[in-house]
Amino acid sequence: MKFVLIGLAMMLSFHLTAQNNTRRLNRHKENHQAHGRWIYYYGDSVGKIQCAGRYKNGIPVGRWMTYYEDGSKYVRTRHFKERAREVRFHPNGKLEKKGWSKLMLDDPSGIRYYWHGKWKLYDENGKLYRIVLFSEGRVIDVIKNLDPEKEGIEMTK
Repeated sequence: MKFVLIGLAMMLSFHLTAQNNTRRLNRHKENHQAHGRWIYYYGDSVGKIQCAGRYKNGIPVGRWMTYYEDGSKYVRTRHFKERAREVRFHPNGKLEKKGWSKLMLDDPSGIRYYWHGKWKLYDENGKLYRIVLFSEGRVIDVIKNLDPEKEGIEMTK
């Protein structure tokens, strides 16, 4: 009987902890800014996570992960004060691109990041094929072009 009571107490404790953690997600501060841990889902489904991370006073901070709908990783971002380090993956899991983004708070549509600085681009096999220099989302220069046949919007100046 003692073991049954201990088991019930543990299950109740776990249940209350799980409910408590759920309430801590996707919160807003008094000024309606997102704050704390957030998880976004695809559509109405609670099972398929689109992205997850933390906000501080409405601004993304720390590590964020974005996923393809099948659950594989799409973008891994590490936010710093006014910039972010971004790593993107092809659907097959291989590296697609990586570089820095710059935070623009004065955009009327809200928080926005522009590609800024050097970006390395990789083919579907994870092989480096181009290094491009960006400034506020626009191509400034192609530093290295290892595959001139490969085209894409990243080449538009």
